[in-house]
Amino acid sequence: MHWVTKEAIAALNRWVSEGEPAAEATRLALNAERTGFELDELGNALGGIRTSYVDAPVAVLSGLGNDDGLCRLFGTTNLFEDELLRQLYPTDADYVNAIDKSTDAAVDSGFLVPADAALIKERARQVSILEGL
Repeated sequence: MHWVTKEAIAALNRWVSEGEPAAEATRLALNAERTGFELDELGNALGGIRTSYVDAPVAVLSGLGNDDGLCRLFGTTNLFEDELLRQLYPTDADYVNAIDKSTDAAVDSGFLVPADAALIKERARQVSILEGL
């Protein structure tokens, strides 16, 4: 969340100082009944601001389902089963490629500061999501 917040603050500064409007995202998609969000095949919401955390995921992310005090602001994160991770990212290079592609798209869409995108990409290269599976 802090990565997107940093770009939002930078965009606000550009808007005030240069008149450049901030990037816009589609709203989160609602299901046909309009009773909840439309989800992708992995269980994450469609629409909204896209980052590698939702477009190259290792977990189901939800803004719902956590009713414990202040935690309700942060929703829930449920890591994928090992088998699904192996299907999505057969190698660590596959994971890094997915992170790079999604992160570049988020920068191009105006939702990440390029310097932060570099940090996200660097972190993806430092970990092995398959280690220990």
